[in-house]
Amino acid sequence: MAYKILLSTTVEKQNLPLGRALRDIGYDVYIFDATIRSPIDRYQFRPINKILWNLRLMDKRKSIGTNSPYCNKNFRTNAVLKAAEMFKPDCIIFEIGFKPSCEGLEILRSKVDKIAGWWTMTTNWINIEERERDFYDAFFFFSEEFVPMAKNMGFNAFYLPHAVNDYIFKKIDLTPSEKKPLQCDLAFVGAWQRPRQMVIDAIAPIGIDMRIFGPKWLKHNIFKPTILKTIKGKWLRENEVAMQYTASKIVLNINSWFTKKAYGINQRVFDVPACGAFFITDYVKELEGYFKIGEEIETYSSIEELIDKVNFYLKHEIARERIAQKGYEKAQRLPTWRDRAKEIAKVLELPLPR
Repeated sequence: MAYKILLSTTVEKQNLPLGRALRDIGYDVYIFDATIRSPIDRYQFRPINKILWNLRLMDKRKSIGTNSPYCNKNFRTNAVLKAAEMFKPDCIIFEIGFKPSCEGLEILRSKVDKIAGWWTMTTNWINIEERERDFYDAFFFFSEEFVPMAKNMGFNAFYLPHAVNDYIFKKIDLTPSEKKPLQCDLAFVGAWQRPRQMVIDAIAPIGIDMRIFGPKWLKHNIFKPTILKTIKGKWLRENEVAMQYTASKIVLNINSWFTKKAYGINQRVFDVPACGAFFITDYVKELEGYFKIGEEIETYSSIEELIDKVNFYLKHEIARERIAQKGYEKAQRLPTWRDRAKEIAKVLELPLPR
């Protein structure tokens, strides 16, 4: 009988296919959707909390409904407990931001062999507590910076970054009819965030052909006609993202922590070069462990530097395509999600079925 892993994730449908990779190496995997939300939390607790916070009647570190079974954390904890009771896993991996309550972890700890956590998104939300350490056999971080912090708290902590998603992101030979509607000078795919808006506001006046995809962009640019016309939709299907990258002269990455302390590298850093596209991202030191800056990808540390490089590479096609090709060749040698799945299994000392 195959070893059973319950993977709690908020991103399995957003191009981080750890579940698929675990299955590929032989495990029986159940995906728990950690994005489920309590209607009572969404339509009662959250609006009330926002009003109290905005009126400064309550400290933002506090919230109404925290102890209710219908607050999101308790609601999800109960849901994952039911999923574990149904699936009866040998191991549970909590990916990204959702972690059950300590009470929930204690129940799960009595039922499974191994429990792991993997923080794979912005550390703005990070809230590991020392009292949780005894419940986790290992805790992984996508940024090296937070491993020493977690170790000092007593966690069995490891650095585990993202990887190449070769299930989806690869070179695509687009036909002229496929490429024509997608062609642009610069593409950005990602949800609206304030630092990203700041960058797009600065780029828009230089008059290049941009295409922006992601939730909340329309809402925040309804009175900005120059940017409004560049917003092409909230979502792209997985294969459509790869097609858009392929058809774009430049693919831009703007980390949510741009202009703040930089840490970690997000999934886009691996996806874009794997498509053979020219990639430029805000600089993070950890990039140098994967790509040669200026030879395989490009980076920027300020908006002014970004605008200068965008203008330069739009005018110099040969230089742009040379970097894109070198980045593609490097991506073919980088770890895949199957490699990451094997690393997790090795650290947790799980039986390797293949």
